[in-house]
Amino acid sequence: MKKVLIVLIFLIISSISTKFTVDVSFECHLFAKFQVDAYLMEKDSGDNFWLRFIDDDDELDYASKMKRRHASVELEGEESEFGFTEPYIFYRHNCTKDGSVTEKSLFPGKSL
Repeated sequence: MKKVLIVLIFLIISSISTKFTVDVSFECHLFAKFQVDAYLMEKDSGDNFWLRFIDDDDELDYASKMKRRHASVELEGEESEFGFTEPYIFYRHNCTKDGSVTEKSLFPGKSL
């Protein structure tokens, strides 16, 4: 009976798995070469400070490129959650006038 219960729990959890594939393009006209790091993330625990302290957002994929003017990356990931998933892209780049590193998050449905 325990084996059947474990198998049923595994099937339920695996059936609510969601796959994500995202193509991201970056352009920089300030420098000949620039560095970009992109992460496909999944937001956990909503906006509750204490829950975020215990349960960090999940990193589903990572890509890093050093390119001239244009960089494209493909990020893929899979996440199992109870309820809903909230994927977003976190990226870091040095395409600034002084070359300093800037970090930003991009959530679906929200403009830059």
